[in-house]
Amino acid sequence: MRIQVVMMRNFMPLLQQGRIAKVNSEFGMHDLSGKTQAAQPFLQRYLSARVVLGILVGITGLRLYAIAASPLGPGVDEAQYWLWGQDLQLGYYSKPPLIAWLLGMVDMLFWQSAFTLRASGPILHFITSLILWQAGTHLTKDGSGDMCGRIAALLWLSLPAIGLGSFVMSTDSVMLPFWAGALYFVLAAHQTYGQSHSPYLFYMAAGGIAIGIASLAKYAGLYFIPCLLLFLLIFGDRSRPRLKGLGVFLAGVVLASSPTWVWNLSNEFVTLFHLSENANLEKQSYSFASLGAFLLSQFAVLGPVSFATLITLPIIRNMRIGLLGGLHFFIWPIIAAICLQAFLSEANANWAAASYPAAALLLAATATQPLSNWLARLMLPALVINLFITACLGVILAAGSFGVLTPKSDPLRRLRGWDAMAEKTSALAAQTGARTLIAYSRASAALLHWHLADKGYYIALPLPANARSQGNHYQRSYPLNLNSPRPWLAVNEGAMPPKYPAEWQGPLAKTSIKISPRRTRDNSYWLAR
Repeated sequence: MRIQVVMMRNFMPLLQQGRIAKVNSEFGMHDLSGKTQAAQPFLQRYLSARVVLGILVGITGLRLYAIAASPLGPGVDEAQYWLWGQDLQLGYYSKPPLIAWLLGMVDMLFWQSAFTLRASGPILHFITSLILWQAGTHLTKDGSGDMCGRIAALLWLSLPAIGLGSFVMSTDSVMLPFWAGALYFVLAAHQTYGQSHSPYLFYMAAGGIAIGIASLAKYAGLYFIPCLLLFLLIFGDRSRPRLKGLGVFLAGVVLASSPTWVWNLSNEFVTLFHLSENANLEKQSYSFASLGAFLLSQFAVLGPVSFATLITLPIIRNMRIGLLGGLHFFIWPIIAAICLQAFLSEANANWAAASYPAAALLLAATATQPLSNWLARLMLPALVINLFITACLGVILAAGSFGVLTPKSDPLRRLRGWDAMAEKTSALAAQTGARTLIAYSRASAALLHWHLADKGYYIALPLPANARSQGNHYQRSYPLNLNSPRPWLAVNEGAMPPKYPAEWQGPLAKTSIKISPRRTRDNSYWLAR
């Protein structure tokens, strides 16, 4: 009997440790003590919270400086978003309204310039990095959670997609902080599930509101809903799929996203027709080349080492490691859906942007696990390579040129020459007394609106020749018709007279603006009184 008591005394601590280890494993909490703690790599030993915050602020400051220094004007989409901000509505033809609301507020508080137009981008990505930092703390409870968050925040700002997205104002930049916020709330809700006085439903409602707001920035924010369903049904409590949590989440989504649905109801859901035109599924190509091109583009936007590491992670084993495994459900369904779209027709590299926050968290969290020191050692070269790529992007965009490495087609050409074209157009309009300026592409309409915003011209675009086409924002909001104020000055993208019922005089002038080593922007100007 005495021997049994002594044995129990000796083995009870071990049994308790085993029980704790089991509980920790279920909830994604891992012990990094002893030998494993001593093996922590450079990133975890020397990246204090103060150092990480300083790096994040420094990167953001450099990106703001690059925007201020750059001679490049806004792109077509940026100019269109700015114009929407001058006429605030609950929705717009091709996008939900949040980016317009943001740019309208910025324009009201400051002034119209390329800097104020783009400055929100790096600030929003900085905010996203801080949210991911906090989300990382909910993945583990052993002291490594904060380090996971720090690595995730650094990894986020180092991604080449975020480096480019910090220079170009886009709907992704506005959506991602709210998507990351929803991920934070879902992780927090999962950790508190089953506890007494659990704030589980509060966190789920907050996550739903965050996704509702994300969908006001970009409809891709709604990808979160099927991802969450998989998370709850497969990864969650299998005996009860937490219907209450799902219910309050969906209620939050509907409430927060209601403005855009009200607008769509009032406009015959025209946005759905636009999205179907963008998807271009009527012309299915079943192209493995398109699929391969999309997958290769992910090495560019996430960084070569980052994406290579992500696709080689042991998914099945990771899914058993608490919340760390649950992150897979917020990555691969999105990438798989866009891969299918790429195979059927086409897909842009940024269409999988909603998967990036969970990807950054998964890489960072796996790197802090005791069995994944090989991955931890990869994080430093991944960060260095990503930061080098984004630094090169920053220098190129700040200078507005690739320098001696400029390719003949020059991908920056789309941002050049619009100010010169607008100046020539304004001078001719002043000479002829023109009151309506006619553009023949969405790009010309967008940039003429931007550069001639204070001139008072009516800038119109002819309605589409194809009766089945919904046209674009300018054709719907600024259509050309016989009642448009005369005289008309047409900015035609070619040497021939415009195809529109009018007696054209001209050409009054022709311009050829060099925008790349082998490309020019050519226009001819015609007058109708």
